[in-house]
Amino acid sequence: RPKQSGIGIHFSHFAWHFFAYQPLEHGFNYWKLYSDVYRPMNELHFRPDVIDPESPLDSYKLIVSFFLPALDEAGLRQRIKKWIENGGAWVVGPFTDIRTLDSTKFKHAPFGSLEEWGGVHCKYEVPGNREFSILFPDATETKGSLCYNGFETRGAEALASYTEYPLEGLAAITRNKMGKGQIIILGTLLKDSDWKNFIRNIAGEIGIEPVVEASPNVLAIPRQGKDQEGLAVFEIECKPGSVQLPKPGTDILSGKKYEGFLELAPYQMLILKY
Repeated sequence: RPKQSGIGIHFSHFAWHFFAYQPLEHGFNYWKLYSDVYRPMNELHFRPDVIDPESPLDSYKLIVSFFLPALDEAGLRQRIKKWIENGGAWVVGPFTDIRTLDSTKFKHAPFGSLEEWGGVHCKYEVPGNREFSILFPDATETKGSLCYNGFETRGAEALASYTEYPLEGLAAITRNKMGKGQIIILGTLLKDSDWKNFIRNIAGEIGIEPVVEASPNVLAIPRQGKDQEGLAVFEIECKPGSVQLPKPGTDILSGKKYEGFLELAPYQMLILKY
């Protein structure tokens, strides 16, 4: 079976239907969860599991929840709070925890629990009909997209801040400790390369590394069974690719042995047994 990497990413059928009728931003489609969040992580070879809100959380060290409007599906609000307090790292993206299961807004705040858990106050919400600049502590500047939540920190650490009016000085990305774990809130959707850099750093901090080093057009899946371990490798975009094998292995399809750095032909497939 595929070997877990320690990362889960939430997918919700409720969210899929919700955004079909309440897209919130003109032209927004739930497919962005794949194109802008999941696929960049896959290209980094983190191999996140796609999990339903009902799924158990205990086997994950890092969970990513973007575009998850109703946090009360399957009692997720209570379960993920306990999971964070026990040491989990929760990365929360835009449009998460903004609605009840009746698709209505909360009366007390823009979010159900995020302000309280995240140690922030959402001062402004600005639609994504223009781009706002974001500045990271290392002086890297980039642009957000989709929407912009500007946070005042009330115990949280600002990981990035807006530089333009009316959001100037407000936090765009925050981190807050909760129990043994942490909540990282993104007030805007980062673009491809910025999201890759960001999630690589967050995962690295908690000891999660890519399963292999390979080109983005290669799908590499560690597999594990009774007394067996291996790696399934596929080139998936019909162009040359490459992979650095973590261990020597034998391709069970051809019987050939491989090790080290491999160049792959378009659509080449290897099922390696270590």
